Amino acid sequence: RRILLIAALAVLGGCGAPEKEAELECINNLKHVGLALVLYAGDHDNVVPRDPSAIATLDYLNQPPSVFVCPRDKAKRAPKTGSWDGFTLATVSYSLIAPGARLEPGGTNDLVECPIHHHVAFVRGKVVGVRRGTANP
Repeated sequence: RRILLIAALAVLGGCGAPEKEAELECINNLKHVGLALVLYAGDHDNVVPRDPSAIATLDYLNQPPSVFVCPRDKAKRAPKTGSWDGFTLATVSYSLIAPGARLEPGGTNDLVECPIHHHVAFVRGKVVGVRRGTANP
């Protein structure tokens, strides 16, 4: 087992580990934002907000503002202080797929997506990478 771990670390170290780390951080961010959207909808007649800042300002998201920024998005930057002061929609990387939509009873709605990594977060917490029109769970 130790040899497999060392081999895996060697492969990751030489084959885009920083990109994989950024991709995993992006997936984690999408899960947090997706969960906050579901919590918000639960309190608002199962309707997703039209503006992603609604989940931040109403305490549905217990995360720093960087959760709205894909680590590979060079154009967007969250406030460095970790404070929500100065947070605007201009700092958000992720986009709501259907702002103001009603959540389906079966929980199949796709909620939020990353335009850089092409990940989509769904109501039930699953994040799927979609590349060139095909789903890669």
